[in-house]
Amino acid sequence: LMKHARRRSLADRHPQRILWYAYNQSQKVAGSATACVMTVNDQRLHSSVVGDCGYVVLRQGAPIYQSAPQMHRFNLPRQLGRNMDTPDSAAVHSMLLEPDDIIVLGTDGVFDNLHMDEMVRIVQRAPRQPDVLAQHISQAAFFHSLHPTRDSPFAQQARQAGLSFTGGKQDDITVVVSLFGDSTAWAQTAPAAPPPPTR
Repeated sequence: LMKHARRRSLADRHPQRILWYAYNQSQKVAGSATACVMTVNDQRLHSSVVGDCGYVVLRQGAPIYQSAPQMHRFNLPRQLGRNMDTPDSAAVHSMLLEPDDIIVLGTDGVFDNLHMDEMVRIVQRAPRQPDVLAQHISQAAFFHSLHPTRDSPFAQQARQAGLSFTGGKQDDITVVVSLFGDSTAWAQTAPAAPPPPTR
């Protein structure tokens, strides 16, 4: 899916069209996936998000926007795939950026294990280098995913759904951090080490 999205992004800067192209090109592939497609044209960010991956925009060290997860119900995110969700279910957003805004994109393993205040502290304390920030955030999410009694965001969501769960959630953890205005910063990724098998 993302291979096709990247190919389309070379000729098209509209996230929803990119997502539809990637979706249509992936129909012969078994399985499903969440997706977060983002472009920046001039000073405006455009995004299309399907599922529980997403992103946060921070300005002067404070979050000013966080994408909302697209869910069918607790722990069942919307996903692109054959006989599943389509890009029509994407949450589409557009906003103006300012120089030095920090954009943190992550898979669900990031947002299920890191509270917003924890991510903010990492951004405030770590060097303002996208690759370093991505590594710090992914490592923190991975560390917290292994904690058996932590009151993680996932555990809190489970309680809201009427379920009993404590600890972090071991899941895929990948982070991309961009510093707006730094042309060398885009697409710096820092996936965490693979987690052990899910409990």
